[in-house]
Amino acid sequence: MKYFVALGKAFAVLLLLGTFLSSCATLTKGSSEWVTFNSEPPAAKVYVNGYLMGNTPFDIKLKSNKTYFVEFKKDGFENRTVYLTNSIGAGYIILDIPLAFIPFIIDATTGAWYILDETYINVHLDKSSVN
Repeated sequence: MKYFVALGKAFAVLLLLGTFLSSCATLTKGSSEWVTFNSEPPAAKVYVNGYLMGNTPFDIKLKSNKTYFVEFKKDGFENRTVYLTNSIGAGYIILDIPLAFIPFIIDATTGAWYILDETYINVHLDKSSVN
């Protein structure tokens, strides 16, 4: 009988630890994602939400729970604008629900269950018609 009580307690402790320490998206993905910016021709300046972030090609880590206004600029070429949006990863929510509400709350507050809709942005810049 004592064996079953001890086994039950060990199972309860493991279940509680799993519930409190696991939030699927926070542990597996985190709240940021790497995004690659590329352009044809290369060496275009990339502005994210108005801030110069670098020249193509380059990678940058962006928060998944935000949306971004991205501008590509290069002398002699037309500017190009891209909106980088996000969505909620339904799989993370589905995995959080059976584990109780704590993982659900953690993923919601950290924004980890959001996924950027694109992680590779490649634009073609057209020659400017202005002389």
